[in-house]
Amino acid sequence: MKFKSPLFSEASGSVGGATFSHNAAGLYVRARGVPVNPNTPRQQLTRQSLALAQATWKDTDANIKAAWSSYAAATPLRDVLGRELYLTGLTMFLRTYVFYNINSVDPPEQSPAEPGLAELTPPTVTWDDTTQKVKVQFATSDPWASATGGFLAVFCSLPQSRSRNYWRGPYVRLGKVPGSATPPTSPQSFSPPAEILGDMRLFLRFRAADSDGRLSAESFSQVDVTPLA
Repeated sequence: MKFKSPLFSEASGSVGGATFSHNAAGLYVRARGVPVNPNTPRQQLTRQSLALAQATWKDTDANIKAAWSSYAAATPLRDVLGRELYLTGLTMFLRTYVFYNINSVDPPEQSPAEPGLAELTPPTVTWDDTTQKVKVQFATSDPWASATGGFLAVFCSLPQSRSRNYWRGPYVRLGKVPGSATPPTSPQSFSPPAEILGDMRLFLRFRAADSDGRLSAESFSQVDVTPLA
């Protein structure tokens, strides 16, 4: 049976026992899953970073808070349906602070001087059979790459079946590529988050941060991987 609904031409989230989402093929509905709380080291780090960010905001000067609010009002994000989303100054500060902290970079206290997001040319990914590593090719002309304090964060799924064409998460942080006055060499290699035991597929997520505190939109890629013969 085919069914076309004018009501749910766009939908995201859960209603009752159904979860609405979308992939490259369009909207789909799946049974709602109840998330578990394994309390992984990454979860612990993120929670600690968020608590520290909230405490930092509480002690932040009112003028700095106002600057973050101005930056947030001038810098819309996109939600999962592609619509513009405006954050509060607090939410924008927390988003930025936590991202820097989990990547072991000192978070900026001052808001970015210019509105808008950081630039990120989508990286390309290949698999090196010899080293058994993921090679990430990025644009050294992006502003994050040519300034001390900027960086590219690299996240990866656990190895998945090649029959899977879409991955929402979770992702494991593989590391980062620091920016510098002399841009880093591209490509950079990263070890996968788990041993490759068969013909598998990895899904990767990237986000760049400029030296002034601006974050980029996320970029996604995937690569097929093969174990060492």
